[in-house]
Amino acid sequence: MSVSFNHHRLPQGQTRSAEFLARILGLPKPQAMWSFVTVPLDNGVTLDFLGSAGAIAPQHYACPFPRAAVHPQ
Repeated sequence: MSVSFNHHRLPQGQTRSAEFLARILGLPKPQAMWSFVTVPLDNGVTLDFLGSAGAIAPQHYACPFPRAAVHPQ
């Protein structure tokens, strides 16, 4: 079984945050795309940084897995 997604938007310090993440992970320099600064990851995934003037709301992700994948017999 594989799980994938293609991007995630990060509402914080756009250019500085994207450059910092790319530098510490040894990734290519971030690229501007529309209102975002994107950091490409493996398998076509990008982290899209967007500037935000308001408060940042906490988030989490949950992925359901078939019971057999979690508790093999």
